[in-house]
Amino acid sequence: MLIKFSHPANVNRFGLMCTGTMLGGACAVLSGVLVLPILLSSIQAQQQQNCGRLRQTQLYNQKEITEPDEHPWLGRVGYSSVNKSDPGEYSYRCLAVLLSERHAILPAHCILVDITMEASIILFGDWRSNRDTQRRDCMPGGSCAPPPESYTILELAVHPQFDGINYDNDIALAKLDRNVRFGEFVQPICLPPDHEVEGNHIGQCLEMVAFARDLSPEGKYRSKHQVHTLGSEYCKSRPVFGQFQATSNHICGLVSSEDILLSGAPLIGVNVVYGNPASYYLIAIINVGSTVKTGFGSPAMFMRIYPYREWIVRNMV
Repeated sequence: MLIKFSHPANVNRFGLMCTGTMLGGACAVLSGVLVLPILLSSIQAQQQQNCGRLRQTQLYNQKEITEPDEHPWLGRVGYSSVNKSDPGEYSYRCLAVLLSERHAILPAHCILVDITMEASIILFGDWRSNRDTQRRDCMPGGSCAPPPESYTILELAVHPQFDGINYDNDIALAKLDRNVRFGEFVQPICLPPDHEVEGNHIGQCLEMVAFARDLSPEGKYRSKHQVHTLGSEYCKSRPVFGQFQATSNHICGLVSSEDILLSGAPLIGVNVVYGNPASYYLIAIINVGSTVKTGFGSPAMFMRIYPYREWIVRNMV
């Protein structure tokens, strides 16, 4: 697997995109200085037709456990030991969010902090975080989901300004080894819309979808949690954050969970068209806070996605 630090400076004024020395210095001409806005518009237009599937019966229905086909963009990141002493055995420590057939987003700290483990696969279509990923996940006497499918991580693009102390720019993009098979239980989420601006989610009650950290053989179901968003000063004042310095790229929130939630869990927004909820989009991913045991109403910091849309699109082409 290849890890690269993809920098905006890699696109020069002629629209020449170079992958850098880690990829052998390969370059591609993208024709013109307006290439990035065009790519962004093109990818977003394509996304709006095929992303963020929303069923109003599932929207804010007060259920903690999702239905099998609800929020089908959530994936579990599987890690293997770098010494390869146990090939085929994975531990699942972080989450990723599916954006396209070949790309998923996750926190950069999930791949850079622990040098003894390598992010190797992403499991999509998983409804229950049990150890047996070959069987169907079923509610007692109720709905079932098909077995999940794993995809090998081919490349990881890490934001070059990732700050491992304050977890700023805590963004990475995984390129998968093959196209993800979309269906009822696996779908991508939309990127944030053009009109999103800094601060427009403060003082709201939003929804987050997650898997809780669980070491039991049976695991836990994919779950939904309310997040009450607050000003970043509140989170910075909480002991769990220590000397953590929030930036405008973060969103602070109180999470309705008593479980330890895995990093990368997405905070979800709703695109409204003609007064009706039309699709879900990705507001942020959790990177600091509810990944430790602090009880119900845990303070957490989320990494906003909107400031990184151009970087994401650049690395998806």
